[in-house]
Amino acid sequence: MTLQHQKTFDQLCTHARETALLAAAESALGWDERTMMPPEAAEYRAEQLTLLAGLIHQRRTDPRLGEWLGELAASPLASGNGEGAHSDVATTIRQLKREYDKRIKLPQSLVEELTRTASLAQHAWEIARSNDDFASFQPLLAKTFELKRAQADALGYVESRYDALVDDFEPGERSSNLEKVLAELRQALVPLVLAIAASSRRPDATIIARTFPLDAQSQFSREASAKIGFDYQRGRLDVTSHPFCTGLGPDDLRITTRYDEGKAHDRRSIVATKNMWDIRPKTEREHWNVPWPYAAAHSVSGHHLSQNLAIADKASFLGRYGSPAMPLAMTGAQTIDPGVDPNAGGFGRFGDACAALGGDLTIKAGETITLFFTIAISSDPKAVL
Repeated sequence: MTLQHQKTFDQLCTHARETALLAAAESALGWDERTMMPPEAAEYRAEQLTLLAGLIHQRRTDPRLGEWLGELAASPLASGNGEGAHSDVATTIRQLKREYDKRIKLPQSLVEELTRTASLAQHAWEIARSNDDFASFQPLLAKTFELKRAQADALGYVESRYDALVDDFEPGERSSNLEKVLAELRQALVPLVLAIAASSRRPDATIIARTFPLDAQSQFSREASAKIGFDYQRGRLDVTSHPFCTGLGPDDLRITTRYDEGKAHDRRSIVATKNMWDIRPKTEREHWNVPWPYAAAHSVSGHHLSQNLAIADKASFLGRYGSPAMPLAMTGAQTIDPGVDPNAGGFGRFGDACAALGGDLTIKAGETITLFFTIAISSDPKAVL
């Protein structure tokens, strides 16, 4: 090792640290976007992230960086200078060169557009998810696929575009090998799942129908994470719509979660929307059926019911050639447990909407109970609940 090589390596490390600081600032904005940011700030945040992504890409593809890495890759430092190829210095050179060689293939405009679209799509997805409105999210999803294909083409691949993208997570991995691995898992898992579904032994699932207060869940999450070593002096736990983990620095780890209060054990509900035929003239690309502009709900509450009946389709409830006078579902002549029959209950978008709820109820001699059956309709799917 010469003093010149050591000087070059020091310059490389300084450059990498400064770039890491910028990347941490970008990650901080991304974390805030998904945990704290007010919704109306989404478009401006996308511009902030896009600008940072462009600046970071410029630093990561700086020609000086390529010169330093070229010099160091041919120096004794690249082989560990007697300490082996897996020494800290040799690994730093190898990994930074690998990243540099990939990033110089990506146009800055593509990197910026990927960032802008991802930011806008995240915000659009959260709104679409809360409104159960895939159509509003679909254009940004399609654009994301388009940009990812462009990214794969720019990086280059041998067998599949996916290979170029998965390389960031599993260097050197190929989709052809992943298919083999997953095929082996499928051979073992599918028979196991079928055997469990066909088993007469049924687990007690009452715990998943209970209500757990959000405050109690939050407290438990903090206590449990602290017990296994999470340091709240060096990290945070926050709520988000789609949990993730990110690091903003050596002593700043952000983890996120999502809480669901669960369903009260004494209430059963079905909420449904419906498509209907539309006879208005259509353009070439429009569908002939349109969403009914309302949501309907049916619920039963007031006493504990073991939910062995929840049906959302008329054919599933009445049975073929059945009638309201003697619905097939009420005779026990069909399977209505989705754990046994995944198609039970007629849930889905293509059925003939019908809401039926029921369950086993035990009444002791002389006992009086009250059940409340509710029907609701609203243009807001959340309001019906």
